[in-house]
Amino acid sequence: ARDAVRLALTADVAALYFRLRTLQAQTRIAYDQLATYDTSCEMYRKRYQYGYTQELDLRRIEADRLATEALVYQRENAVAQAETALAMLLGRSPGAIVEGFSEAGRTLEELNTFPAIPDDLPSDLLERRPDIRTAEGTLMAANARIGAARAAFFPSISLTGDYGNVSSDLEDLFSSGANVWTASAALAQPVFEGGRLLAREKAERARREEMLAQYEKTVQNAFREARNALVAGTKTAQVLQSSLDRAQAMRRSLELSQKQHARGYISIIDVLDIQRQSLRAELDLSASRLDQLDAVTALCRTLGGGWHEQTGFPA
Repeated sequence: ARDAVRLALTADVAALYFRLRTLQAQTRIAYDQLATYDTSCEMYRKRYQYGYTQELDLRRIEADRLATEALVYQRENAVAQAETALAMLLGRSPGAIVEGFSEAGRTLEELNTFPAIPDDLPSDLLERRPDIRTAEGTLMAANARIGAARAAFFPSISLTGDYGNVSSDLEDLFSSGANVWTASAALAQPVFEGGRLLAREKAERARREEMLAQYEKTVQNAFREARNALVAGTKTAQVLQSSLDRAQAMRRSLELSQKQHARGYISIIDVLDIQRQSLRAELDLSASRLDQLDAVTALCRTLGGGWHEQTGFPA
């Protein structure tokens, strides 16, 4: 149970750290887009002032700029909350929690390195999972209780005395006459309580069956999670590549649209539409990077701390 808490805490810290870096990256993306809108707004205000453009074009640019400004504020708020949550998970002081988590670290792009998963990973790695070890220990305890219940049927006496002779306890237990079994009533009590002891043994066996079912369910869940985590690792990498290609295509589209607009081939409305799509593509790319990092965390958590047999959790 202790290891389960440690593993959960470690995974939560990793996941929250990756989320923090993602939110910071999205904030930078929004700031860069906002700077572009500021330039466009300034230019179109002057053009509108001298009668070179319609007010409609200016207002649409201003609307897109305000939407991006709101996005910046939203992401900054989310960053502050993630910093506070991470500081709490790390056991920081109240003052440090208020200040948040501000340590410099690698950017989201630098963190995006899905480790090479070895071939032929043994399923034995799953035996390190704390939940499986907990279920196994509970099952062992249930088996031990069955043994204890069965042992309660037998009087606890010494069979031999000095020099290997029959003990007095055994002699008294089988003494003749009306006082049979009464000479050692306390010792023979289990024999007379057979019904109650039998019910206790049955109850322990039933609990053992329950623990066995729970153990089987835990093992099945571990294999299910392992499969899902491995599939997620592959699929998130594919999604990331698609998102990267899309973002690069939108960057080129935006570059070309700005050139065409400068030459009068397309309107500012077309440029704004492509600019919105480009912003969305960049935000989706950062989200895809986060999904892949989350897949790494999930896989390590599923395997009880990683796939290194000697250096896995707890190390």
